[in-house]
Amino acid sequence: MWPIPGAVIFVWFLGVFRHKGVVSNRWWNGKPMVIANSWTSNGVAEIPWDEFASGAEVFNDGYPSNLSSMAVLFNARNLIGERYDAVLSNCEHFVCKCHGLPPRSPQLAIAVIVAVLATTLVVASQS
Repeated sequence: MWPIPGAVIFVWFLGVFRHKGVVSNRWWNGKPMVIANSWTSNGVAEIPWDEFASGAEVFNDGYPSNLSSMAVLFNARNLIGERYDAVLSNCEHFVCKCHGLPPRSPQLAIAVIVAVLATTLVVASQS
């Protein structure tokens, strides 16, 4: 029923962004905990499932590497306390690092592209 430890999960944030975390092997109140990087916790922290979900449905985003779950959780716990930064260290960067992958944030790239296009349209319409 629950995703395996090390799996990446997400909840929708503002209807367009995916807030991601890694399933822990520790449990609280009958549910696995989640290790995530969030501005609400001011960085990487291991939190209860329900706190991660914040009342929203949680989706399984898969297991993006061949690392063992223990290696993923070791990496995740080594990052506990790292500060959140929307541009340099967000939840997508975090799950990549946990899985031994280069940090990347496709959502951030899309948001930047949309912002540039919107700014271009506003400037063009004022000319």
